[in-house]
Amino acid sequence: MNKKCKQMMGAVLLMASFSQSGSALATSCAVPPTCEQLGYKMKVDDCGENPVLRCPFALSDDNQVYCTESAQNQVVSVGAILYGDGTVASGLVTGKTPIGIVFDTANRLAVALTDINSSGSAGSSTMIWSANYYDIPALGNCTSSDGLTSCGVDGRANTTAILNCGSSCGTTPAATATNSYEPSG
Repeated sequence: MNKKCKQMMGAVLLMASFSQSGSALATSCAVPPTCEQLGYKMKVDDCGENPVLRCPFALSDDNQVYCTESAQNQVVSVGAILYGDGTVASGLVTGKTPIGIVFDTANRLAVALTDINSSGSAGSSTMIWSANYYDIPALGNCTSSDGLTSCGVDGRANTTAILNCGSSCGTTPAATATNSYEPSG
């Protein structure tokens, strides 16, 4: 083959390799997933003391992270602070509202930092449990020898039993207020 023929063949092959249509090339490309689609839906502040994993597409964005240890898997100690967003930390976290102090880690219980009034909002007022005396069958009768940690310790179940008592109990301001309370933060 002469030199001109070789150059011509090379040019034809080169042009042929670049002559595929743009749409054919585009079908082999994929749109990368968003940080949110990959599960990076939290903010750095949401992680408290938990390690932060950053979205690989937004390494400097504090609003697209994943907390590597969730509050449900977190080792919590008695005395830890419970925050309004459900997270727990051993100390104060800037920008979060503390709503309770953990006192029972096995049952995941915390005591509220806010008293409530009869309307179920923050405030402090004396309330009666019930307008009538009635022994609620769904509640156990605790004695002084039972101890505070072994008898009637499920506050949610006890409140529900009082609320379900109906007209036999009359009005139940404390249970009603407790049931209505929503912590803020």
